[in-house]
Parts: sequence; C-alpha cells; structure tokens
Amino acid sequence: MIGLGWYSMNMKELTNNSKFDPIKSIATASGFLSKEQILIYYADDVIPLLGKVKAVSQETFYAKDNMGIVEQGEKLDYWNIKINIQDKGLDNQIISIIDHDSKGTPINKNIYKFNKYGNLFLIEYLDQRDSLLIRTKYTYDENHVLNERFSYMGKDKSGEIYKIDKTIATGLSIVRNDTIYNILNYTYDSNGRIKKIESYSNINDYIISEVEYEYDDKQTKYKFVQYLDKEHQQIAEIEEKIYSNSGLLLERNSRGSQNGDYIQKFVRQFDKHGNWTKTIAYEKGTPTFIAYRKITYDE
Repeated sequence: MIGLGWYSMNMKELTNNSKFDPIKSIATASGFLSKEQILIYYADDVIPLLGKVKAVSQETFYAKDNMGIVEQGEKLDYWNIKINIQDKGLDNQIISIIDHDSKGTPINKNIYKFNKYGNLFLIEYLDQRDSLLIRTKYTYDENHVLNERFSYMGKDKSGEIYKIDKTIATGLSIVRNDTIYNILNYTYDSNGRIKKIESYSNINDYIISEVEYEYDDKQTKYKFVQYLDKEHQQIAEIEEKIYSNSGLLLERNSRGSQNGDYIQKFVRQFDKHGNWTKTIAYEKGTPTFIAYRKITYDE
C-alpha cells in the first residue's frame, strides 16, 4: 500500500528492460508494460496506473470488522493522496503526488520530471509549505541509459552509481558523501530478467542482503533477506512480496523486522481500465484499512 515518506525509489525493486530504468519496475521485467502504463515509486511501494490517466484522488480510512462485515472507520492522517499528470505522453512529463492529512491539509509533495526522451531526471520532495527538502537527480549516458542517481538534503549527498553492461545493470555502488557503503551485483535469467541481487557491505566486508525474483505468467515473487553476520547464520529480516505482472502489490510477508512479524494481503475492486478503485488491507486476517480512489482519464 502507498506509504508516507520521501523514498521515491526503492532499490529492492529494480528490474530490467531493454534500457535500464528504475521507474519501470516489475511490469517492465515481465514484458507487461505498455506506453499507456505509468509506474511510480512512492514510499516503499509501486503505483501502477493503466490507461490514459489524468489524475487520481485517494482517501484512506481505518477498517473495523463488524460480525464479518468490513466497515469504514476514521480517516487516516496520511495516505490521502492526489496524483496529477501533466502532458499525456511520456516525453517532458511532470507527475506530482501530494499527501494530505484527514482534514485535507497537504503534508508533503513529490514532483517527478521527465526529459524529452521519457527518462526521469528529477524528483523534488517538498514539505507542507512547499519548501524544498530533498532533490534527487538522475543522469544518463548518450544512449539514455541510467548512470547515476543522487539525492541532496542540505549538505548530505547519497545515491547510486550504476555499472552497465550494454543496456543492463551488472552492478551498483551505494554512495554517501563520496564514501562507498554497499556494492550490489545483479544476475539475470535467460529472458533478461533480474534473478538475484547481492548487496556487499564495503564497510563490514561481507554480503549483508540478498534479493531473489521468481516469475510466472501471472505474478512475480520477491524475497529479501538481510543478514547480521558474515557467515549468514543470523538473519535480521526476511521480507517476501508477491506482485501482479502489472506491478501491483498483492501480498507482503515480513519476519524479524523492526515492526515485528506480519502478513499483509489486499482485496481490491477494479474499474474497466484495470486500475483499483477500492482496497481493503488485512494483516494476519484482520482488516486494518480501506482505501478508495477516484480516477480521471483523458478519454
């Protein structure tokens, strides 16, 4: 589900296409992505939008179980977002995401800007007063393949430097203030889809986490394991996710995380374009929230 935060790109979710582009996630790897689909990273999740979407308005409420019937509770003070898409094509596109509290007051804003080649080149994160907090810049080579992504917050600089072999990523260095902290190595299956990502700690001198992907005709399975020791005898966290081939999160299972163990599933209703208009989230079988979306299309 869409969460609150500025993490517009989650590096766990990177997948491969003919040109390496992190804005095109699971759906790209599965060959599902079309010119009329947009995938946006927001917080730690992906927002897939199908069709010629102009705007999205979402409201989220607590859920309660009344003798087997899920009822709407109070409105949350977050996850009430408005998405606006300027320019109908991918070229020179601007996408804004504004999160609101329960009273409709803006909390934060993310603005995504694309160049004339359809590549994301800038994300700006602003607070409720429209003051710029974080700026994330993307740079590409002459073939429009991503080279670097860096975020700037005051004097702090952090980001990634990609190692590209032809049009796919084979490695990635995670950098903060010119110090390399982690190095990620990618392996691919015979269809050119990411099969495994290993994250090596340049500070601790061992592989600190692994990500594995499994694909079929309908969904993608993702497994993230974080280790506490060099021998991989102690595990800090295991997170498993199941995505549809359009990039929609279906299920999340986390064990050993700071938030405790949980299993989260989603039940959704969709419109004729394939975009969800109602979602009920369950954790360990108990409904936790209900979200509604109104979607405007450029028909």
